Amino acid sequence: MNENNLFDTPEQKEEDFNLYRVIFKYLIYWPWFVASVIVCVVAAFVYLRYQTPVYNVGASVLIKEDDPRSRAMQASNGALGALQSMGGFSMTSNFDNEVEILKSRTLIQKVVTRLGLFISTVEDRSFRYDFPLYKSAPVQVYLTPEEAEKLESGAKLKMVYTPEGKLTVKATYSVNQEEQTEEKTFDTLPAVLPTPVGVFSFTKNDSVPTPEKNIKLTTYISSPTAVAKAYAGSLSVEPTSKTTTIAKVSLQNSSKQRAIDFINTLVAFYNQDANDEKNEVAQKLSLIHISEPTRQAEI
Repeated sequence: MNENNLFDTPEQKEEDFNLYRVIFKYLIYWPWFVASVIVCVVAAFVYLRYQTPVYNVGASVLIKEDDPRSRAMQASNGALGALQSMGGFSMTSNFDNEVEILKSRTLIQKVVTRLGLFISTVEDRSFRYDFPLYKSAPVQVYLTPEEAEKLESGAKLKMVYTPEGKLTVKATYSVNQEEQTEEKTFDTLPAVLPTPVGVFSFTKNDSVPTPEKNIKLTTYISSPTAVAKAYAGSLSVEPTSKTTTIAKVSLQNSSKQRAIDFINTLVAFYNQDANDEKNEVAQKLSLIHISEPTRQAEI
């Protein structure tokens, strides 16, 4: 062993490390570094240009503890409270029950049917993502929920709408697991297209200005049950804290207005169901109150 190496100072070790040598060692690969940066920038640009943006819309909902659903459980809670305190089993609070009701598939499907969310239209755009047209499509497509529920794998309608009001439709659907296509041109609207899976109707949206040039549209129609399942997956209902009865309802969707309408309608149906149950409980209590004197008179 070289004895001089035992007494090398830190300054001497730093002198052994040549920074310029390291830089020039990797500098010969500079074309690869530049190419990698260009590829990453182009990939990010393409992704952002073709990826449909998704918005997260939220709202706060107050869950009242004196909800009629909780009163229906009070009798059983009193009888089972002792067992619960003894640790025999645990009971879900009324707040948790109401949260599950807000997320229930039945309630969501009612919203989907009311707003017609099983029918969605987008504008086909070249070199960009398809732009969703919620209530802003120049042509409104309709199929009854009952007919839409019977669709095997949904239906797709490719349309071209002209400034003169002429509409060309190419409908694709499945019958007995076989894909079928039907094309037709309408000179004026409204119009209907009878098919083996149902009658598609087309009307002009008067609230939207007539397009200045031909516009390409695509309408997707699915069963309300399948759409409700998809919305249930993108819906979140969580408590804001452990000490409050306020639920945070949020929905991810490609259309902000559609998400807002969905949450507002969901809460409206939730309140309507609560009022219906309240009226039902009041009616039963009234019937019981009327029948009691009759039984006493008979005695």
